[in-house]
Amino acid sequence: MATPTFTLPRQARPWKACSTDTTRPVLNHGYLHRRGDDLWLVTTDSYIACAIKIDSDAREGHVHADVLRHAHKGHRIAQHGGAMSWRVDLPDGHRLFDLSPLLGEAPPPLAVDALAAFGLWEPLPEKSTSKIEFNPRLTPRLLTAMGIPDSFGVAVTFHGPLKPLRITAPSFTDCIGLQMPMRLDP
Repeated sequence: MATPTFTLPRQARPWKACSTDTTRPVLNHGYLHRRGDDLWLVTTDSYIACAIKIDSDAREGHVHADVLRHAHKGHRIAQHGGAMSWRVDLPDGHRLFDLSPLLGEAPPPLAVDALAAFGLWEPLPEKSTSKIEFNPRLTPRLLTAMGIPDSFGVAVTFHGPLKPLRITAPSFTDCIGLQMPMRLDP
């Protein structure tokens, strides 16, 4: 059996959607999530979320954010033993990244399941509209994480108070983003 590997779409930078809050280590990294026959890399910091479909036979599990950075640079990435252990082949050798000591047998981040309830996989049914505020600085970061170039249009779907924006790009069908609201306007 071949060692499971994966590559990222060239333009994607999913680590940009990872949390940098060290008190929430499970959100500091990506998660490979199997949905039907497809494998998705999901990253979130709880304000934005990014899901990118990747072609891989890797097992579900956490992926160190630095592994995602190396994948973006074109280095060969391979699962190494457990579902949370990764080998990065570098020009001068290799480096291992293992999240098991940090995360133990951590299940998928609750965020992966919660994101489904927010419409990550399927748009939510239409409801009445509301006005809420979003942090505009997060949108470019999310689009970068998704790998959407500045010159491409995006579709934004909004489903009501305290629901996130669902962001997709017609030209990039293998990525989906969510941006969480910041405040409800009374």
